[in-house]
Amino acid sequence: MRVVEQVPGSGGPASSVVGDAVGDHLVGFYDDEGHLERAVVSFLTPGLEQGGAGVIVATPAHRTRFVTALRRAGVDVDDALADDRLVVLDASDLIEAFLRDGTPDPDEFRRSVGDVMARAGQGGRPVRVFGEMVALLWERGNVPAVIALEDAWNRLADEHPFALFCAYPIHAFDDSAAAEAFRAVVDCHSHVLPSEALDDDGGPNTSARLVALLEQQANAERAERDRLQVRQGELEAELERLRDLDRLRNEFVSMVVHDIQSPATVVAALLELLRSNWASLPADAVEEHLATALESIRRVERLTSDILTVARIDSGQFSYVLRSLDLRSVVEQAVTGVRDATGRHIELSAPSDLAPVCADADRQLQVLTNLLTNAVKFSAEGTVVTVAIEQQTDRQLVHVRDEGIGIARNEQVALFLPFSRLHDRRDRQARGTGLGLHTAKALVEGQGGRIWVDSEPGKGSTFTYTVPLADT
Repeated sequence: MRVVEQVPGSGGPASSVVGDAVGDHLVGFYDDEGHLERAVVSFLTPGLEQGGAGVIVATPAHRTRFVTALRRAGVDVDDALADDRLVVLDASDLIEAFLRDGTPDPDEFRRSVGDVMARAGQGGRPVRVFGEMVALLWERGNVPAVIALEDAWNRLADEHPFALFCAYPIHAFDDSAAAEAFRAVVDCHSHVLPSEALDDDGGPNTSARLVALLEQQANAERAERDRLQVRQGELEAELERLRDLDRLRNEFVSMVVHDIQSPATVVAALLELLRSNWASLPADAVEEHLATALESIRRVERLTSDILTVARIDSGQFSYVLRSLDLRSVVEQAVTGVRDATGRHIELSAPSDLAPVCADADRQLQVLTNLLTNAVKFSAEGTVVTVAIEQQTDRQLVHVRDEGIGIARNEQVALFLPFSRLHDRRDRQARGTGLGLHTAKALVEGQGGRIWVDSEPGKGSTFTYTVPLADT
């Protein structure tokens, strides 16, 4: 482990993060969110400004905070995101991509995280990574997984060179019994950046490892006397959460207004065209214009349906009418509806002797319509969308396959999150509000099933969900 020199008058170790090289593995501890923000920005900004890449793997609150701070620091965030020089991922979702039985699976870690590193480092760009997956695992009490993940990062650096900055809230080590595990965490890193609590004089830190160990012990003792401050911390965290919710609400309202305004504009223009030229338009042109207007209205209907469904699920007011039904008939209804609305070729394959399932017919129809609409949206005209029902012992599987653009592995992590929007690599434009797949996941799980995706860029996607069989 190398010693980290603090710059006098710089406000702490955050400024010293800037000079770290590819291959370095830093760990920082923080009391204050502002201190963490400054450290992360000072770590990522120089690389991004010099044409390198940055990766942020963090909680939703921190992702928002760091991206906002990078903008304030003068980084062209939108350009970096569009060029894959800035990759922002959810720490919890990425953990689930490689955690198996509470332990990081080395192969899954190499695939999921290695893909992200390869994407960011394309063209030989130097990569700087900030991650707090280890901090989340520590908060869960899974210390062995923390150490294993730190080691996995170190091994991955041999394949995809990068500089890595991990951060832990110092209060995570309040318990004096955590001293041994704390030492193990420190030993996994090449640099140690103690928190702002021991940075009063701004002088050089001559033994970062010793300072960090002493800080942990002092903080554990201090925590025993300062429990009354817990409530204040909880209130600050709640305030931060409310700010994030307010930001999400504003972004969502903007997206919804856009996604309603666009089809409304189309309908208004077509109606004006028909009103002004009704007598001179041939019948087939009238039919085409009316079909376009109808599809625009249906887009608004699907959007409002998804919004209402998500709102009712989130408020706990959503219920299901579960009964024994023939799933094939529901699938046929969905296929016919989307086929008629889009004119696309959709094939259905199902055994003739399907057992009845236990499900809500209306919600099954909503799930299938969302998946089929998505398949059509992200595949070219002339390609085939296929729906297949597979009978198993205690459930049926519904597969919706397309021959479209596919989805990169790193994008699959956040695919079913609300407001997560796919990017079409053909035009680099975000499409839709991101509620369709989130709604489908909630409805499938609410009926006792689960949903997942198998996809590769350029090879199409297969969305699969399960439906329990009815009791016989």
